Amino acid sequence: MMRAVWNGVVLAEAPRTVRVEGNHYFPLDSLHRPRGVRQGCGRRG
Repeated sequence: MMRAVWNGVVLAEAPRTVRVEGNHYFPLDSLHRPRGVRQGCGRRG
């Protein structure tokens, strides 16, 4: 399980990340965000 943690807060959790041009990204549905917040880049997610 991959996790992104900042200041003790889990920002994202997923069984795997998506690799694009050598960079790892979390799928949009794995992000822990407040409800109603929807942002994303078509290229990077």
